Amino acid sequence: MPAFGQSFSDVPSDHWAYDAINKLVAAGIVEGYPDGEYKGDQNMTRYEMAVMVSRALDNIVAEQEALADEVDAMGEGLTTGQAEDVTAIVKSLMEKNTSDSLSDAQAEEVADIVDALTFELRAELKVLGADVDALGKDVADLEAKVDGLDIPEDNIEWAATVDTVAEAGNYTGSGVDLIPGDEISEQDFYQEAGISLSGSVANADYNLDLVTLFNGFEDFSTTDDNSFALDSALLEVAYNGVNVKLGDLNEYAVETYFVNEEDVEGMEMTANYQGYHVKTIVTSLDADTMYGITAGREFDIADVTGKVYHARNNGALHTMIAGEVTDFALTEEVVMGAEVVYDNETEGIYVTADGEVTAVEALTLKPFVNYANEDFVPYMGDLDDEFGDGTQVVQAGVNADYVLNEDNTLHGGFTFTDNDAAENKMVASGGITNTYGDFTNNANVEYTMNDEYTADQEKILVEADTAFALDAKTDLTANVSYETADHIADTTVFGVGADYAWDDSLVLGAAYTYKNVDEGMNYSFVKATADKTLTENISWNTEVNYITGEDADAVEGEGNGVKTALSVSF
Repeated sequence: MPAFGQSFSDVPSDHWAYDAINKLVAAGIVEGYPDGEYKGDQNMTRYEMAVMVSRALDNIVAEQEALADEVDAMGEGLTTGQAEDVTAIVKSLMEKNTSDSLSDAQAEEVADIVDALTFELRAELKVLGADVDALGKDVADLEAKVDGLDIPEDNIEWAATVDTVAEAGNYTGSGVDLIPGDEISEQDFYQEAGISLSGSVANADYNLDLVTLFNGFEDFSTTDDNSFALDSALLEVAYNGVNVKLGDLNEYAVETYFVNEEDVEGMEMTANYQGYHVKTIVTSLDADTMYGITAGREFDIADVTGKVYHARNNGALHTMIAGEVTDFALTEEVVMGAEVVYDNETEGIYVTADGEVTAVEALTLKPFVNYANEDFVPYMGDLDDEFGDGTQVVQAGVNADYVLNEDNTLHGGFTFTDNDAAENKMVASGGITNTYGDFTNNANVEYTMNDEYTADQEKILVEADTAFALDAKTDLTANVSYETADHIADTTVFGVGADYAWDDSLVLGAAYTYKNVDEGMNYSFVKATADKTLTENISWNTEVNYITGEDADAVEGEGNGVKTALSVSF
């Protein structure tokens, strides 16, 4: 699991830690919030997350004690599933709560999530009274008993999914260019197979994921030919605290200023030993080759890391040297972090610092400062456009979250950017996250002064969305956004959607989107979906859409498409 990097008070719904809690809830390890409810897509605080993890540990300890009793009672009569390590404890608990047949790989993933969250929230768990140390000791005692038994081993598991996809579309004018998201092809027919192989050899755990494409209908496909092709492959191996990934690293993130969310090929190795953490990478993307090594140590008051990254492309070089300090606790209420980056080839410098200040129990402030001199050039990074444009840039700001009550949280922020070659830029934002009965609502307003760094320009963006559980079978959504700026035409987007569970095997969906740009493009887009579970291993998903409108040149367009996919898993 990735690390948080620094403390925080609110976990947004798209954060990995929020997704990790989702998986614990889905696995039946925790039931949700202390009141027994689960809040859907609502952001959760760090304390709320710690309460959930504490409850998960309590459930795991209880299941662990039950398995320990079975060890004493049954001796050598145990099965493999009853007598394995903590993964088996988690698997047993998951099967009791979900009534599903689960693989060891699924249970191991959940166990890893519990371990990662336990490590990150160790301070909060200590306050809550969760006996993490006792849990580890009890697991060790159980494993010692298991080691003394003669247990048969089944070290290899495999799974495969084959998707057969057909697409057909009919578009006139500029209709195909108006479709939001991925358009349906006019003609396409292909198969995609995913294969997963996992197991252990000589105390090393491994997992191999393969994705292949096969097109037997060359005249009707967007793929290159009608042959079988390997689309992606990723091998992961874990041995004695060392983890290695080798192959296709999709959406790979190293640093915001180096390589961030790129599909690369290569190797990543991470290791942790007695408080030290080390990572090395060797990756490539097209003609770019990238190397990196980081090494750090976790101290009582902070985590200190040194980094070196190197990239080259046809003789062009980038060598970046960085030092980073995270989780530096000035006081119990103030936690800071900072990083300094030096580009050896350009003599560019980039400095970033941020923090989290708990002003009062309900209010959290997150100040930040970023600086880059005129020589700094981010390498395939994800910094704002003004960084790396050949000018000196200073940026400072603060974000804030204020919890009004359990149903309402206010968000706000202000950023000021000073670019030596342009007008200063200011961005202010505010919003609210609200739950009301079965409604989950979000509203945000953002105001930008001197947008795109030209004088006398401003932009206002207003966004709002809501989700409503009409009943146990029906979920409704709606969203609207409005953007106005001096240099572009006003833009309005409105959308509604619904999902209806017809029965246990069929889910129907419908969505409508309308977009209008003053004196420019406008369209209406309708989409309907049907997801049918034919058997435990076979599902059939179909999407139909229709669009009509005109592009920025007032050329009318119209189109419709259908996409159907049959998925078979083994």
